[in-house]
Amino acid sequence: MGDDTRAGLPAAGWLHDSATGQTRWWNGSEWTDHTRPLDPVVRTMTATRPPTTGPVALAHTAPAPPTSRNGPAKAALVLLLISVLGAAGLAWLATGMTPTTALVVGVGQIAVLVVAFVLSIVGVAVALLRPTRKREAVIGLVLSTALLGFVAFRIVTAPAAVDASALESEIAAWAIGQTGEVSQVTCPASIPQTADAVFTCAVVGESGAGWEVAVRVQADAITWEPAP
Repeated sequence: MGDDTRAGLPAAGWLHDSATGQTRWWNGSEWTDHTRPLDPVVRTMTATRPPTTGPVALAHTAPAPPTSRNGPAKAALVLLLISVLGAAGLAWLATGMTPTTALVVGVGQIAVLVVAFVLSIVGVAVALLRPTRKREAVIGLVLSTALLGFVAFRIVTAPAAVDASALESEIAAWAIGQTGEVSQVTCPASIPQTADAVFTCAVVGESGAGWEVAVRVQADAITWEPAP
């Protein structure tokens, strides 16, 4: 049995051609020009080609609308809000904090920013893998990156830690030029390390006269002058 027969076409033979009303020779795949008178009994099977199979029209399915559920991205935005509020509170209370407290709070702020940065990356990955809005994840990633960059810049440009004993020696050497006598200088045991912090050191001369020096911590230097 040939391929055409398997495809649904009749075998070769004398068949009735309904188009011409004659008995024609069917070669198994198409009509030929050979005809003969009608048989008393004819095969009624009509030779037709199977319909040409064209490209299958695929039903167009509209993509599912993106959902707003992106837990990591939302968590990152919440942490960023907490970090910003914490930074504002830290700036407001910095002058009254001890160096140890300021260090602990600063490390906590950096940890929150790092977690927000990681969650933002996870949120972007989630938005790429499923129909979820990317806006929250992108905003979180941009903000966390910017804040981490700002913190890194402040750490790099922060003034060096103030050493109390070295500062007392420098002020004592300066006091000799001011009073002409050797003086004993005493600065606070816990010196503020934040920029623009102001504190006082007590100066006592050999004669017993005492006075104070106002010390200011600046971004690139430490300055002092007699306190009013």
